[in-house]
Amino acid sequence: MPSSPHSISHHIFKRTPIAHGAVVAVSGIALLGWFTDHATLTTWLPAIANMTFNTALCFLLLAAAAIDATTLASRLGRPPQQQQRTRHIQRIIAAAVLIFATASLMQDMFHLDFGIDQLFIHTSGDHLTSPFPGRMSSVTAIGFILTSLTLISLAGQHQSPRRTNISHALILLLLLIGILGLAINFLQDIPPQYAHYASISTLTA
Repeated sequence: MPSSPHSISHHIFKRTPIAHGAVVAVSGIALLGWFTDHATLTTWLPAIANMTFNTALCFLLLAAAAIDATTLASRLGRPPQQQQRTRHIQRIIAAAVLIFATASLMQDMFHLDFGIDQLFIHTSGDHLTSPFPGRMSSVTAIGFILTSLTLISLAGQHQSPRRTNISHALILLLLLIGILGLAINFLQDIPPQYAHYASISTLTA
């Protein structure tokens, strides 16, 4: 039988245990770096923007939200009826990241300060690589917004063709942002006044 129209999206987020493990490992290393105040653990290469604490935390949350509900229920020995509850929890996690990333982006767009940049951990002067300590870049925030919207869509019980097409478009935009982030890092030709808004760490890309 031909695959369902939303199979591409589900295979990307469902059949990727290695990717999940990589995200958890990278985020865990970055968080460890901030907790231990060890700067070398929060950067991949010299002169590349640090992965902020908030960025690493959002990655961990999205990795949890991306776990397929059917696979999780099967491994835990739960009946299929409980899959809907798992999907509901996934939507809540993705929505939390969506709100957080949107608030971070709004800070850059409207020159605001909601006090969320150092909400969980204080960034010392040694880690100051941007005018906004602890704040993820605008590009990173946009990436989290797109990822959250994709996961919220995929966690839905019913997948309409329109929702499927939207999910595919969001995934393509995510890939473009990742490529753009890598290009920016290697070119490193961003004017200083725009570095925070366009920079993205290699780990994040």
